[in-house]
Amino acid sequence: MRLFFFLSGFLFFSFPLFSKGYITPHPDHPFFVTADFRAIGQAPFRSSRFRHSHATYADSSDGLYYTLFINPRNSLSFELSYSYLKFDWDQNPRFREGIYNYGDVSLSWISTAWEKWLWIITNGVTVDAKEVNFKESGVFYTSWWGRYSFTKDFAGHLGVLGYAGIRNHYILPILGFDYQMARAWRLHAIFPYDLSLRMYVHPEWFFSLRYASFGYYRYPRRASGGIGKFDRAIFDLYSKGVELGINYATASHFEAGIGGGWNLGGWIHIKDRHNHHPKYFRYKGAPYGHAYLSFNF
Repeated sequence: MRLFFFLSGFLFFSFPLFSKGYITPHPDHPFFVTADFRAIGQAPFRSSRFRHSHATYADSSDGLYYTLFINPRNSLSFELSYSYLKFDWDQNPRFREGIYNYGDVSLSWISTAWEKWLWIITNGVTVDAKEVNFKESGVFYTSWWGRYSFTKDFAGHLGVLGYAGIRNHYILPILGFDYQMARAWRLHAIFPYDLSLRMYVHPEWFFSLRYASFGYYRYPRRASGGIGKFDRAIFDLYSKGVELGINYATASHFEAGIGGGWNLGGWIHIKDRHNHHPKYFRYKGAPYGHAYLSFNF
């Protein structure tokens, strides 16, 4: 879900629905494709109990979007995507399965009907792709995100996002700005989606410095299997990192990039299947790499 990776990357990643190439695609090219992959090296755990234990992390997200044009100022975006998560920890005391696959479908309304405003309202659901059971693993999410252009170089962002499912719910505000500081410099500071600085060395080439997040904050997942009373446990993952990348983007809506950085460490939070008996297991930092690709057709 590219609007959560942000969160990718909530996630996590840039936000395609706010890129010019996606918001205003040509009617002859209504499809948008994204692919994103990251991998973290071995991260040691902080607890002395697991001092000889390491975790490895990887995630990816691959999405297909289709834009249906209602009129020049309003459109609908349909998303179908697949995401992959690996958290491999062989000494996990509550469950051992480390690879998970998810399907994601969403519908977004994109509008510039109000002067200087861009609004994107998204509703969707993710579910375990290997065992499609919305009661056991489905998480429903919503995002109401607005961007107001104060000038041609500065815009403010506000809104709210949230989710409900697998015995949990959470709401976060969306707040921040994007600013074209100079011809070669652009700053995005939009919580919780994107904190990045771009330096353009050519109209189609730029370096980026990003503050990244991994795992989606407080986003619940269902473990497949478990140990003792933690069979079918509920868990969430979160960590942060800093990344330097080199990127290529064309006016015809093709973008790709590679980068690397340092994950600053984080935690895996595990509860039983009924959402009780929570415990945090915290791990230290490790290097990571990142690659992505997106284009319209």
